[in-house]
Amino acid sequence: YQQRIYARRWNGSAWVEMGAGSATTVGIANEGDPDGAPSLVIGPDNVPVVAWRSGYRHPAFVQRWNGSAWVEVGAGLASRDDISGDQVISHPSLAIGPDGRLVIVWDENVDGSPEIYLLQWQGSAWVEMGANSASAHAGISSTGQADYPSLAVGPDGRPVVAWQDNSSGNWEIYVRRWNGSTWAEMGAGSASGGGISQNASNSQTPSLAIGPDGAVIVAWRDDYDYYISGIYVRRWNGSTWEEMGAGSASGVGISSGSGEHNLPSLVIGPDSVPVIAWADHFSGNIFLKRWDGSAWVEMGAGSASGGG
Repeated sequence: YQQRIYARRWNGSAWVEMGAGSATTVGIANEGDPDGAPSLVIGPDNVPVVAWRSGYRHPAFVQRWNGSAWVEVGAGLASRDDISGDQVISHPSLAIGPDGRLVIVWDENVDGSPEIYLLQWQGSAWVEMGANSASAHAGISSTGQADYPSLAVGPDGRPVVAWQDNSSGNWEIYVRRWNGSTWAEMGAGSASGGGISQNASNSQTPSLAIGPDGAVIVAWRDDYDYYISGIYVRRWNGSTWEEMGAGSASGVGISSGSGEHNLPSLVIGPDSVPVIAWADHFSGNIFLKRWDGSAWVEMGAGSASGGG
């Protein structure tokens, strides 16, 4: 059984390969092991970059498109080494800043407990961003079990990371932002105790995005009842994490009805309008809503109900 990383792009009329074999045989990885968890970003120079987790000891690899082929960002694939130090990693997440700086975050199993690690590309090597951002058995998280990171870089060039963390004994959503010298909380307790979720139920699988206006928004799955979960949303208003619409982080959240709503994916367009898609585990359908300025609404009749 082999999983591969495939890539296609839209040429205006069809989905075409990017380089010979990019969506056939071994794909863009070309390293012979089961691969998964791809993360794709496109920089201000319109160059796509892809990261993924290899099935071989689960390291992380990164490649970019040079116009004719997929090439490594830093040495690694040929030597079987990788940016994560050849450790067991999961859920790599890439982001590119307005200055073209490439940043990657992942969770890494350290002594049986995953922590959040982060590196930045400096043109010739992957280096830490702040002391011990990818070492010291803690990374940018601290203690407990931390995984499912989500990364974005704001228009000010500062990365922000959200992840799920059970340091408090309950799964909560934690957030930190790079302030130029260290990874700091965004508001008191954003990466300790109850985090930004602050409830008694399990809060997991965050998706973070930053708009062109600098607005930071986080969506996540929240298990508010037995075998029932909703999609919750909060945004940073400069001093606190507030709900985005009445009840966006309580009860059923922005999802509706019973079900196991999971794995939100949040994006913010150039018009600063957020859109969230998620899966409903019970029905197997994909649901979607956008923010209209005062409420989360469907994009087309039935986009977040029925068959989605």
